[in-house]
This record gives sequence, C-alpha cells and structure tokens, in this order.
Amino acid sequence: MHNLVKKLETLAKVERRISVKILRHLMEVEKRRTHLDMGYSSLFVFLTKHLKYSDGSAYRRIEAMKILRDVPDLGQRITVGAISVTVAAEISRIVKIQKINDVEVKRNLVEQFSWKNKREVEKEIARTPVTLSSAQSKKSGVKTIGGEFSYLKIKNLESKQCISI
Repeated sequence: MHNLVKKLETLAKVERRISVKILRHLMEVEKRRTHLDMGYSSLFVFLTKHLKYSDGSAYRRIEAMKILRDVPDLGQRITVGAISVTVAAEISRIVKIQKINDVEVKRNLVEQFSWKNKREVEKEIARTPVTLSSAQSKKSGVKTIGGEFSYLKIKNLESKQCISI
C-alpha cells in the first residue's frame, strides 16, 4: 500500500477520535450553558457563528451529541468507524420523531445501525419502521402505519389531534 494511503488511514482515525472529543466538549458546553454566557442564543448559533461550522455540520453534531449523552458507547463506535456522526444524527432524528425516551431503545438503535451508512439506514427505516415496545408505544401515543411508504402518525392523546409525517 502506498504511504499516502497509510497516512490517509491514520488521519481518518485521528479525525474520528477528534469528532468524539468535539461531541463530548459540546455536551459540556451545553451543560455549563457556556454558549449562552457568550451571548449565543443556542448551541446551533454558537457552532455556526463562533466555531464556523456549516448549518448541516452543526446540526449533525448537536444531534449526535444528544444520542452520545444517553448512549456513551456511541463514542467508541464512532472512534472505530462502526458508526458515523451522520448516522448518529439520523438516529437522533428517529428518536425525536418517535418521542423515544427509553435509553435501552436508543442503545438498540445504535446497535442496529452500526456498520451502516446513512443511505442504508434510510432504506432500512423505510422497509421496516423502527418499532417501539408496546408499553413505549402506548405511553407515547406513537403509531407506525405501513404501506408502500411508511410514515408515522403521532397522536396527541390529550387534544386528540393527529400529525402525520
């Protein structure tokens, strides 16, 4: 193998380790509310204005940080390349849409989507929507409706309103 490729492999490993360190530092910034003390209205604004991340990069890091907070094992998985920050952000999106609070379900999602890229995750979600335990499903009011295309129907149990996504 060429030295150039060896060097690139090393840099990719370093980048993944640094990505996890950045996510952990973001958690601490959020916990201490440092971004607010600095005059930024949100962590997103802090990342885009102060750290100069693009909107998409800032969003993915914030979403991946949220999953890392609940599933610390995610850090090791990112470090070894089993899961990307992009896939972690996709997991966070699923968690948010389905209003999943159960840490065990989040762990299962991280496990389920390890070694997959974003496109594979999206295809898997479209084929077989993420299932909640029946207790979680009843508690959250989330129902998954299937057909040629899968979508979520989220019921607000108090107001009896439905939102379809």
